[in-house]
Amino acid sequence: MAKNEIAALQRVRALEDARKQPDKAKRLEAEAALVGTWIERRHLEAEPELQQQAWIGYRYMTPLQRTELFVKAYHEAYIEWYARQFPEADTGKKRPINVLFPANSPGEMSALWRARQQADVVGLPYDVHLDAILGGHLINDKWQRPPRPNQLYGKLALPRTRDLLTTELIAERLYAEDWDPRFFAGQYQHDAVQNAAIQMLQQVVVAAEDPARTLGKYLCERHALTQRKAVAVFGPQLVREALLGASGVPIEHGAKERRLMVPGCFGYISLRDDASCQVCPVSEQCAVFSERVRATVVRTTGSEDPRKAWRQVKARARQQRHRDKVKRQEKIVELDALVEAERKFGEDW
Repeated sequence: MAKNEIAALQRVRALEDARKQPDKAKRLEAEAALVGTWIERRHLEAEPELQQQAWIGYRYMTPLQRTELFVKAYHEAYIEWYARQFPEADTGKKRPINVLFPANSPGEMSALWRARQQADVVGLPYDVHLDAILGGHLINDKWQRPPRPNQLYGKLALPRTRDLLTTELIAERLYAEDWDPRFFAGQYQHDAVQNAAIQMLQQVVVAAEDPARTLGKYLCERHALTQRKAVAVFGPQLVREALLGASGVPIEHGAKERRLMVPGCFGYISLRDDASCQVCPVSEQCAVFSERVRATVVRTTGSEDPRKAWRQVKARARQQRHRDKVKRQEKIVELDALVEAERKFGEDW
């Protein structure tokens, strides 16, 4: 087994071991420490802001969980688009990346992380985001293969995703069955993610041809919000009309006990002047947690930013090789001059 394959297997096993931790706090700490060894710190500092920009259905996920979801979506989109555009090719051999995020090379992992971050910036579901980019390159730009991970966030990629987050798309994807249970009425407790989802629902209901029927579907069938919250957001008259035409029964009250809302970016505290961290209710706990993660990364790697340190070592090595090459060329020029002098004037010149 090659050295890079052994390293990839070690990363996969390390993540598996981290997720076997029975204690949730220790599990999150172990995961965050692994991410700190894989991804440069400057990229991680964007996570608190991205947590509020990502597609609403992803906002209870950690950055690592979102990246793993993005990797699977990219893997599927790559194969699908390759088969669609090049039907005669052997698509069985076209595997752009490993579907397990840590099984990829460090460079690909970094590129996939950054590509996922760009998808979060525009707030699209990952499959929609990737479909627009891959399709645009293959159809409009006539590429002969789908873009690689490091081509997913170039200057040609992002313009293709503008204006795709339409009310129709939101209505189609909002409150899907596979969403985190915390989104739904039974666990409603006024947290920021829940309220952001309800704001999107308000946009969908207002734009609908039949607002009462649309609200009734989300209120009584999908149980997206409680009856009390629906009255507060939409008013008693529209809620009454929604109930008259609905087939199910609404949930009147949310969670009995209010829990502390811990955002998915917990542990990825920004060292910049980030408003996301300044207003976060768990910022102090996050700072303590982040320091523990940093200490773990330093203890295991010798650096608080090992990917950056590795990149700097490689850069210095390249510079040294370049200097050595220049010196060799200078020596060759000197020797060529000596040889030419001997040819013209003899050995005793």
